[in-house]
Amino acid sequence: MSTSCGMMLRPVTQLVQELRERKKRHADYYVPYSKLRAAVVEHQEPAWGEHGAALTPTYSLGVSLDGRKPRAILPNVFPQLALRTDAEGKRQVVPATYLRDLADLRGNRNAVQLAADNVNFWLERVGAPARKGGALKQHFVRMVADCAVRDDNDKPLDVDADFMVRALLSESYRPIDHLDMLVTALQVVTGRYEFTDGGQNHAAGAQVLEWRLTEAFMDVLFLNTTIAFDLKHPERGLIDCAPANRGGNVGDHEFLRPQLDETAGTHFVFPAARISNSETGNGSIQVVNGLFQRWCTNRMFLGEELRRRHIGAVLDDDASIETRRKSDALVFSQIADKLRIVFDRDSFLAECRRFAGLFDIRLTEVKPAFDAVCKVGGLSASMIDELLTLFTPLRPGVNTLGDVQCAITRAAHTGNKTPELQRELEDFGGKIISMGAKALGAARSDLVLA
Repeated sequence: MSTSCGMMLRPVTQLVQELRERKKRHADYYVPYSKLRAAVVEHQEPAWGEHGAALTPTYSLGVSLDGRKPRAILPNVFPQLALRTDAEGKRQVVPATYLRDLADLRGNRNAVQLAADNVNFWLERVGAPARKGGALKQHFVRMVADCAVRDDNDKPLDVDADFMVRALLSESYRPIDHLDMLVTALQVVTGRYEFTDGGQNHAAGAQVLEWRLTEAFMDVLFLNTTIAFDLKHPERGLIDCAPANRGGNVGDHEFLRPQLDETAGTHFVFPAARISNSETGNGSIQVVNGLFQRWCTNRMFLGEELRRRHIGAVLDDDASIETRRKSDALVFSQIADKLRIVFDRDSFLAECRRFAGLFDIRLTEVKPAFDAVCKVGGLSASMIDELLTLFTPLRPGVNTLGDVQCAITRAAHTGNKTPELQRELEDFGGKIISMGAKALGAARSDLVLA
């Protein structure tokens, strides 16, 4: 069994530590509609000139809560601020793109002030809407500080912190903590989660390969290396493997070495899953099944096994603490149930055969195929040159739709892609598997060899 080459992974302990440190810098507030206003935030930034460095004022768009010091907003908050200009929070009366364009003129105070004035005009028109029963509606505001504001026991610290707004949401938003969701998933893959129905835990033995963490979302990729599928020899069906070896640290990464008979004539695929969450209104809770290619470390994600929005009833009394605990417990139970299902052997084999089918769709031309697929997927035409350089046929001399798909998923982890673009390319890779030749759009009759 070859162990000469491994897959780099990021230890999940790093993610746990990062989440714990981030949590110490977070603070939440409920603010009445009438007490939130947009404002200009002034910053002093160093600028270099012929006489050395000097502080130069720059300006950003922020919000003031109940007349207090304005706080700058993070980029993901622009659409949320735009939605607050509508009493129902369903449409952007002031478009987020307009606000962002003005706010990007950081050296022009008047431009940023114009953005704030536009928001405030509509906030004043919204006024102070009430819920059924007469209680006034509130905004749910999530803040992040530049230093810890709570200790390890969640007790407030007496510090002079500078806050920014990381989310501006409806009072009905129900956040699920990243760390709680991650711990649930880790209990499942380590076999410590107790399922009450006695069903098989197909996720037991899976490992964390990679994770992405931004202020907008968290993605965690799980990989099961105990079963595999050989794309070059699909007739072999599922291949059982010994658990992968770990070790050989390189910087912040370790190597994961699957125990497989790997030769030049093999191309292995493993089952994967991605759990996703947003604490800031930038996405739902998701558990998604996927595939991971061994040699090129491509990953693609297919149908969603779970998607749950962060919306619930407004909880504003003493009983709400217990109600919220039960509600969160139900969510974690759903996450655990779906995570164990996505690694089901029969489902993995079916998806691998669909994937292998892409390599039977032979193409007449390569570049027009990329043009067509990128158009269907809404990918930028500027990516096509990069995709062409990444195009490597699985079978030399035979160009297929599978090879086009592999170039797209490979591009997700080539160069300095943003986490958002990485996710978009991975998801589109899964969509191509589901669509088959339809991923070529209207041009498929000209591009597919009979």
